[in-house]
Parts: sequence; C-alpha cells; structure tokens
Amino acid sequence: MAQNPVERQNRATELICPFNLRPLLASWNLGHCSESHTPRNLAYARKVDAHLQGNVIEDALAHDITPAGLAQRVWNADGLEQFLGRGLSPQGVMTFMTFRVLSHSTKYMTPEDIAAVSADLTQGAPAPTPPEPRTGAIAQNADGHNLYLCLCAGCHVADGEGQLYGSVSMRSNTSAMFDNPLDLVGELMALVNYLRQRWGDHKQALPVEAVTHRAKEAQIGTDDENDNEGQ
Repeated sequence: MAQNPVERQNRATELICPFNLRPLLASWNLGHCSESHTPRNLAYARKVDAHLQGNVIEDALAHDITPAGLAQRVWNADGLEQFLGRGLSPQGVMTFMTFRVLSHSTKYMTPEDIAAVSADLTQGAPAPTPPEPRTGAIAQNADGHNLYLCLCAGCHVADGEGQLYGSVSMRSNTSAMFDNPLDLVGELMALVNYLRQRWGDHKQALPVEAVTHRAKEAQIGTDDENDNEGQ
C-alpha cells in the first residue's frame, strides 16, 4: 500500500571510532571482493597465499583482480571506477552473476568509496597494454569471423573498435584475454575461438571438449597442486 512521503532529516551517525571513518570502507569492501575472487582449498577456506587471484564459483569465473592480473587484462583505476559505478567501462560490461554486484551493492557506493577501492586494487600495477589484434585470425577461423560479422559487428563494428557511448571496443574487452575461457563458452564455439584468437592473443583454437571442461579441470588441478605443496 502506497504511503505519502515524509520529510525527515537523516540522523547523524552514532558509530564509534574507528567504524565512523569512511576511508576504512575500502578495506571492508575488498574483504567482500575476496569472498568470490580468492580460490578455496578442500575445506572451502580461502587460500591466504592466493589472495584475489581468481576462482570458479557457481560455474562462473571470478577473475584475478590482483594489480598484476588486472593490468594484464588492461584494467586501470579509471576503468574500475566506471565498471563498479555504472557497470560499463572500456574493458567490458557487467553481465550475469557480476551484474548482481552492481545492482545490489556497488551502484550504491559513493564515488569516493569506489575511487578508494579502485585505487587500492590497482596500486603498484604496471601500465596496461592491450594486445595487438591478430588479423590472421580471420583466415584461421573463417566461420568465427562470419559469425562475428553477422551477430556482433552491428554494435562492435567489423574491426572491433566499438562505438562511442554505444558498445565497448573488443581490443580492450577483457573477456577474450582470459586463459580460462569459461565466460565465453556458449552456443557458438566458432565465435568463442575467433574472439580469443583475434583480440585475446591466443594462437590455437580450442576443441569443444577443452572448452566445456577446461575451467573446472584447471581449477581442480591447481587446488590439488597447491594442497600437495602445503603438505
């Protein structure tokens, strides 16, 4: 039942120090990031020696968001601020599970808090350099190229440069750069390989079996190796 609005001034915070210090929210928010982006051991505890180095959760890839991992996929602080605040940046858009982070959390953060988180995640990161597009991928994967022209080029244009205020550039889009292609796996296997080959700097096409099982097998293998090293 709708109610008439009431004009009421917000109460001043009654939190005691240090909980009333807003800059500390950066560390608090990073703790939430760690829940998804840090890999787990067999007891499902976070691996302290792999903080923020990426994880597969609910069949989705929570990416490596260490400074080095972000720079490798051409992320910088400005791009992260756009991504966390609006869900859209030159590096990509929030989709699927990631969109929940925007709709339930980060879009409600102040610009100052988003800037603090972005600065912390990229602190000490090297300057990001996007890979050069491989035009040889057109001949290497003609089927994928044709699918791209039919299904994607209308927004991202034929050379993948995107359109201002309309679609992101494929050259800076990080989805094609991951060694683990889980986020790209879908109905169009040829398109997945084309994106990885032309804009992700991957030379070889992946067979269907490798794509559908690669993510989980890689995660299990990494977990077992790390567990054996700790014994």
